Amino acid sequence: MADINFIMNRFTKLLGSKTLNERISFLKSYFSLNDEGVLKMISSSPSNLMLSPKTLDEKVQFLASNLNISQDEIKTIIIKEPKVLTRRVEAILKKVSYLKLSFALNSKQFYQVLKSNPAILGLKHDSIKEKVDFYMQKLNFSRETMSKTFRRFPSIFNYPISYVEKKIDFLINEFDSNLEKVTKNILISPSIIGYSNQSLLNKRQFYIDNFNLSKGQFNKIYSFIPTIFNLSEELILEKADFYQKQFGMSRNEFIRCFVAFPSILEYNTDSVLQKSDFYMKKLGLNKSEFKSFLFKCPSILGFNLEMVGNKIDHIETLGFTIEDIISYPKILSVPNSKLLIRYAICMNEGMPKQKFFSRGAYILNEKKIYARYKFLNENKLIPNGVIESEDVFSRRYGANTSDLIKIYPLTSKKETEIIETYFKNNNIVGDYEAESKELE
Repeated sequence: MADINFIMNRFTKLLGSKTLNERISFLKSYFSLNDEGVLKMISSSPSNLMLSPKTLDEKVQFLASNLNISQDEIKTIIIKEPKVLTRRVEAILKKVSYLKLSFALNSKQFYQVLKSNPAILGLKHDSIKEKVDFYMQKLNFSRETMSKTFRRFPSIFNYPISYVEKKIDFLINEFDSNLEKVTKNILISPSIIGYSNQSLLNKRQFYIDNFNLSKGQFNKIYSFIPTIFNLSEELILEKADFYQKQFGMSRNEFIRCFVAFPSILEYNTDSVLQKSDFYMKKLGLNKSEFKSFLFKCPSILGFNLEMVGNKIDHIETLGFTIEDIISYPKILSVPNSKLLIRYAICMNEGMPKQKFFSRGAYILNEKKIYARYKFLNENKLIPNGVIESEDVFSRRYGANTSDLIKIYPLTSKKETEIIETYFKNNNIVGDYEAESKELE
């Protein structure tokens, strides 16, 4: 930003003090600026003082009309990027057309991008093209992905390629990551490119200090939820206090919930209260009981309530109780159709109902359950190991589940047979195909 005294002396000589003061007063009034604001505009783009009020007003009207936005909206853009006024309107409109076409933006989308980053109007065509090529080659972005990322983070083209390359290397080395993970995290939260390295390190240290995390734990959380860097430290502490005060969590209990499901920090407190009220009413829980329920499965706060209501009804239809759901809330994360086929496989094989819950069979992939049962039955082995971890299963039976899934594939036809067998064995009348469509 140029020295304001130098600017004033220079333009006093060029325009005379009377004309200079008139133009400064006009800028202040026209853009509704205070003294500090108008001086900031002049310092950022001194050449604006060379425009007469009539010329400036005509340019604003022309841009507003051709960009399909209001004069107030284009004024907001100019306040953020005063240099817009010094550029030829034809060049600006040509740049706008290029950006809209290149990134598949309609007028409304382009305005949102422009409002967020007016400086894009000053970027050269070759510079943008070079950066697009870089992201597509280095991070394997598709054209569609590039467009979505630009809409979410319009400043992505403001950074030199060398800077972005160093940022990627920093994220890989400092946060125990790799290029694939970094690419995924940039797609989820492209603003991470704009944070200084020290800012990222400081935020990590904040979490370490306030939530008793190790660097390794934080790095895993960042990998899961890269938007964690976007939350202000004040807001983070407020959220932590909210969960402790609202649900009676101890600090350690909240930290365990946060580590298990970091997204709880992102949810609006009003939304959390609405969901907690729903669960307490639907499942008959008091606040203390809800705390235990939440502690077992913090991700329940991320579920759609309509979906949860439908799922609870479906679980009860299978013959389980509300108490079962309270004891094993993770079952609410399983889609109805998946739960039905997993349950049918296990029940047809004689698994005790309570074991299906207590040993977490509802979480296992149905292809895995089916392949293991087929293998154990064909080899006349006791099927207790069907729900063991992969390490235990492979050591005990000398078989790899991935290989078994290829040998014993669970086809859609076989799924239908399994469901119909379950219906028949339990005297349930119904058409599986119709049932499946309804459950989806």
